[in-house]
Amino acid sequence: MIRIAASALALAGGIAGAAAADPPYPSPAMLQNTRANATLYVRCEPPEGTRLRCNFTEMTVTKGPERAPPRSPSPAECNEIEAIGKAIRNGEPPPGVDPQAFTDRFAHQSEEQKKDDGALADAFAAVCARNDDASLANLAEVLRDRERRSCTLAVHTYRLDFDWHGDERTWVSSSGEPAGGCGGITAGTFSQFDKDRPDAWTYRVKETVTNPEGMTDNGESCAGTDTGEVTYAAGLPDIYVGCDYLRFVD
Repeated sequence: MIRIAASALALAGGIAGAAAADPPYPSPAMLQNTRANATLYVRCEPPEGTRLRCNFTEMTVTKGPERAPPRSPSPAECNEIEAIGKAIRNGEPPPGVDPQAFTDRFAHQSEEQKKDDGALADAFAAVCARNDDASLANLAEVLRDRERRSCTLAVHTYRLDFDWHGDERTWVSSSGEPAGGCGGITAGTFSQFDKDRPDAWTYRVKETVTNPEGMTDNGESCAGTDTGEVTYAAGLPDIYVGCDYLRFVD
């Protein structure tokens, strides 16, 4: 009788322990956007019961936007352009730049980049020297060529809290603060599509724009921002971007 009671207590303890076990959660994870050139790095803290807090770093690569046609520079700007031209052609550090840092960077430039920078410096110098329609048109074409081969890398960080929905094996966000120039509020859901694999998570997110009059990091109107549902998943093919130059924005 005592043995049966002990076994029952042990079984009850095992069931309670299983019920009290923390649910699975996606941390860390590197997920790719299925529609855009974006990657999401997710690091979640260990859950507290059915509550989870995750930190997100979203990295988005975009082309453009194309710049407006160049205008005639002022005499002061032409003086700066002359200094930049010397820096590009001869590796002379321009004013306001750490000389050693510039020298190190210049030494690691490719021949293609030196050629591109030289063409840009020549185009600016021609505008300063002649300031006519032909020199401005040539500068505009040089800038357009550079823009066509340039991309922007924007980094956006945020934090969300999630609640565990055990029947659906999902974590659903329960909070989000407006962020960025568009005042976006982010709501997302983590889904575990294979319970036997700890890395089998997909993230679906929807951002609601609260400031449609604002501007994105890339200078685009928030009114045209896509607020539909976006999916991030692991194991997708590499992203083709086609950039020679990369700019970093926050």
